[in-house]
Amino acid sequence: PELRKLSLRFCKLPASSAGAVGRLLRICPVLEDLDLEWNRELLNSGQAAANLTDELGDEGLPCLRRLGLRWCHLPEVVKQPLGILRARCPKLEEVDLLGDRRIAEGSSFV
Repeated sequence: PELRKLSLRFCKLPASSAGAVGRLLRICPVLEDLDLEWNRELLNSGQAAANLTDELGDEGLPCLRRLGLRWCHLPEVVKQPLGILRARCPKLEEVDLLGDRRIAEGSSFV
């Protein structure tokens, strides 16, 4: 697939779908822009974030430049799995955390 931009804004994806999202992203190796804005449940736990990262695989998203996590209300416990995700996205330039005060301040994964 040649998908370069994927917007799942306001989809209300449940935490139980995080692994499926990771599997979907795995088949989008040229994805450059991923927008998950306002999916408050998707990454609401460390386990959900780990499931997404694990299912994505070690190859990650080699072309991803922008990750939108606005208003996802990310808890502190997702920092480590998101740090792993960040490491698997070597071209990542922007992580939008507007409205994610709990994790945005002093975040080490960005």
